[in-house]
Amino acid sequence: MLGKAFIRIGTNSVISQDCWLNVNHRQGDRLAIDIGSHCFIGRRNFFSSGRKIRFADYVLTANDCQFLGSTHIVDNPMRPIITTGTSDHDVIEVGVNAFIGAGVRVVGTVRIGHGCVVGAGSLVTRDLPAFSQAHGSPATVRKRYSISRGCWVPIGEFTAEDEAALPNAQDYLTTLRTAGPIHMPYIASGSDMGNC
Repeated sequence: MLGKAFIRIGTNSVISQDCWLNVNHRQGDRLAIDIGSHCFIGRRNFFSSGRKIRFADYVLTANDCQFLGSTHIVDNPMRPIITTGTSDHDVIEVGVNAFIGAGVRVVGTVRIGHGCVVGAGSLVTRDLPAFSQAHGSPATVRKRYSISRGCWVPIGEFTAEDEAALPNAQDYLTTLRTAGPIHMPYIASGSDMGNC
């Protein structure tokens, strides 16, 4: 963790082996990386914060994901890039109970809604609405969850009534909290097989 004072990790959350949490701009008491409770961050994930990276509760990431909210400033190629600094304006938000598949890259200002599933290897460069399944480069919404039908449906079959029936993030979080205790799979977080 670079800039640990500007990072918050919620209760019962796991940051797996070889992850890198990098706070580029350390200002006042502003949190730059905020990971909620009951989150599991897979191995070798990389966080590079611009304005902020925020994960709500119950987020699950697989291995090798990247959350790139900052980049090097390249306005003047007559200067060494290493000396030009990094950007500080992008905000990445990942909603309650989102699942980010292996090797996903999230770049720039992006909001991934609650209940989303992002397929392995995807590149997310734009917002994804709640209860979406998206994949590809760039990630495109392919399915949405229908409460009334109790299943994921192709985007062309998702109706205005389906949209209206979706819970908001707070109600969804309240429902998830009634699921009982979460037993984190520590064995998956490191080479020591959870025996630390």
